[in-house]
Amino acid sequence: METTAFRSLSRRGQVARVREIAREVLSSYPVDDYHLEVIHVAYNAVFRVTDRRGEVFMLRLNINQNRNPNALSCEVEWLSALAAETDLNVPVPQRTRTGDLSISLELPDFDRAVMGVLFNWQPGVVIGERMGRETVNELGRVMATMHSHASAFRLTELDVLPKLDNYLWNQIDHLDQIQKYV
Repeated sequence: METTAFRSLSRRGQVARVREIAREVLSSYPVDDYHLEVIHVAYNAVFRVTDRRGEVFMLRLNINQNRNPNALSCEVEWLSALAAETDLNVPVPQRTRTGDLSISLELPDFDRAVMGVLFNWQPGVVIGERMGRETVNELGRVMATMHSHASAFRLTELDVLPKLDNYLWNQIDHLDQIQKYV
């Protein structure tokens, strides 16, 4: 969880602060002269980044989760492999100026590192409850491709991924209290 310094900011203050962090993270990527648009600030902070050439990216900052930096490395490693080795249209992590796939910043107003990843932008529409047969079939194909790929893929940092006994990534499980209300 974030420290009191960040949490004590107003909503507007938090958005302004994550904009500052986004600019700091983006300075590590070969993206210059860009427009930064806030998409969402909650569990993550998500931004649409458009550079001077019109290329569009998505920047994700992990601001409200206790995620291990190595687990993030595993995520971007697998997404990179899915993009390179399958026909799936997945967000492709972009490399920093030094060749890394993610950034980790130690900031005084957070009690743990804030991690950032820049992806290519994935255009699309929110499906919501309008899933038809064609969408369900495509979802099945995508899931089958991911399962097939995962069966042969080996992560370099496998030991840092959450185990089944930690499926909430260190968040409080409130479901055990449901019996009190049933």
